[in-house]
Amino acid sequence: MYRYVLLALVLCLAVAGAGVVLARPPTPALAGPVVFEVTPSRVYNTTASEVTIKGVGFVAPPVVTLRLGDLSPIVLSQVTFVDYSTLTVTVPAETPEGAYVVSVYNPDGASGQTGPAGLTVVRPGDRRMRGWAATTLLPGGRSGFAAVATAGNVYVIGGFLSGTADRGVFRATIGPDGQLGPWQSMSQLTTARGGSVAVVSGEYLYVAGGAVAVGIPTERGIERARIGADGAPGPWEVIGELPGVRYRAAGIVVGDCFFIMDGITTSLDTSGDTIRARIAPDGTPGPWVPVAPTRGRSTSAASAGSAIYVLNDDGTIERTRMNPDGSLEAWITVDPTRVNHRGGALAVFQGSLVVLGGAGGTFPNTYSLTSVERADIRSDGSLGPWTPAPSLLMSRSDFPAVTWDQWIYALGGTGTTFPSDQAVEFSGPALPPRLYMPLVARDWLS
Repeated sequence: MYRYVLLALVLCLAVAGAGVVLARPPTPALAGPVVFEVTPSRVYNTTASEVTIKGVGFVAPPVVTLRLGDLSPIVLSQVTFVDYSTLTVTVPAETPEGAYVVSVYNPDGASGQTGPAGLTVVRPGDRRMRGWAATTLLPGGRSGFAAVATAGNVYVIGGFLSGTADRGVFRATIGPDGQLGPWQSMSQLTTARGGSVAVVSGEYLYVAGGAVAVGIPTERGIERARIGADGAPGPWEVIGELPGVRYRAAGIVVGDCFFIMDGITTSLDTSGDTIRARIAPDGTPGPWVPVAPTRGRSTSAASAGSAIYVLNDDGTIERTRMNPDGSLEAWITVDPTRVNHRGGALAVFQGSLVVLGGAGGTFPNTYSLTSVERADIRSDGSLGPWTPAPSLLMSRSDFPAVTWDQWIYALGGTGTTFPSDQAVEFSGPALPPRLYMPLVARDWLS
């Protein structure tokens, strides 16, 4: 034993005497650049903006691109190599709004990129509408909920928690500045449901149809709750049934007429029609009768006077008018929007039809939109040309939008940034010119 120890010691001394150094194994080199962050992470598209990219492994001269889903990437022409960990780039004015992946390519082709919302390009507030601002988060991550606004409150009804329907109903009070107060739990639905239609008529909230789980249409029942003087809904009660199951339909109340457009009746049947029930003075819906059907399958609806508008699941928008007898004129497809807003939301706001968000791209490269567009509503219900409006703070699809007084809200949905399923944002009338830029900048970029 001692001989082996002595032999090992002699060998070590011999190596040292010969000047041989036992080196550590080499640290493996990076396979390519790694991107840590982009600052600022949001920029306006009204002017060119310089942003800084931090990471490691950058090699001159790099190529930097902005990518949105399956669209062709935007190659940035002004890129400055500072050192192996820092780049500065210029995002040109009029870059389309959206939540972009930022990619860095070294000369050897190795690349690194940010997450799906490394840089968000936004359109700021304008002379008619202020930039969007964040407000109180929704309680818990839920999808497929319905939402309405009335009497100075926003209500969130039902929805899915981890894919299973929920009975929860929540209310938030709208403050004088548009900000929402805390969400308060209200009396629960009698039946758990998501993907349902919710409307307000008089002093009642109504919810109809839906599903017990995501993608499984099951519900045809109609419930209602009376809104108290304090804005809190009373107990929910079953008040009738639809002619059949309806899931992810669009609904609207015009006068005393409750319309439901399209919806999924079974997992395999996505064909639709339009039905109407008159609401009696005591708040009871009458029998459902068919009226003029839409051309597509509607997922969101809005109204202005007797004019009704729907957004279809393919991004087309249709309009009609209600006749005095409650029937509908034939639906007309309006001019297409600048961007396809399938999966978005529709609202009437400040005398305009507004379409918000939605989804672009094809699977598996789909992405949610921040784009918002508006068209002025003419006296006959027709629309003026579509123009860009201030873009959303967060990209989102499959979400509701509601309006009350001078405020418009976008709630939850699917997006590329956390916490899109809980995030709520709002906009309102344009700010006074002297205050406009500082306040909008603080809303968006703080």
